[in-house]
Amino acid sequence: MSALPKHRLIASLLVCNGHVVQTRRFRPTNDVGSAFTAVDFFNSWAVDEIIVLEISNDDGYLERFQTIIDGLSRRCFVPLTVGGKIRDLACVRAYTRAGADKIALNTAALERPSLISEISDQFGRQCVVLSIDARRNAEMPSGYEAVGGRGRAPSGRDARAWALEAVSLGAGEILLNEIEHDGNVRPPRIELREA
Repeated sequence: MSALPKHRLIASLLVCNGHVVQTRRFRPTNDVGSAFTAVDFFNSWAVDEIIVLEISNDDGYLERFQTIIDGLSRRCFVPLTVGGKIRDLACVRAYTRAGADKIALNTAALERPSLISEISDQFGRQCVVLSIDARRNAEMPSGYEAVGGRGRAPSGRDARAWALEAVSLGAGEILLNEIEHDGNVRPPRIELREA
């Protein structure tokens, strides 16, 4: 008799303009409070990991976000994954120094796939999480297209092919989001069909 795979409970926080927000189809809908309060709740719920993504429209809040990550890492008892506007190794160093265990990449990796290898070579593949925001597209072999820019910039890349390429470049994990189901409080039924 084979053992059932272990499921991990991974909590996700979206930070926009320094505040934790809820989103629906990748658009912020309302402010839900402090990241620190949320992490305290997550600690009591025994989550296995916490992902914190910076989703502001510009870079003006990145310094504040780094301060938030530093504070969260001091009260977080599980691995902490950080993403949003990570474009180079200097940014990765800043977040890992602030306490991030892993880095989530999306738009920058779509624009420059070699960034995945650069981070993997410097920090190890366990540090690299490729975040794929997928939108239905019947023209793609898998039925989904990988989208960057907070769900607004089509890449022309098939989501499944992009996931496989990213793993070959050094990504240790894939974070898959279906744009149409974001914020619906239901698990998506995304299936990337094989070409």
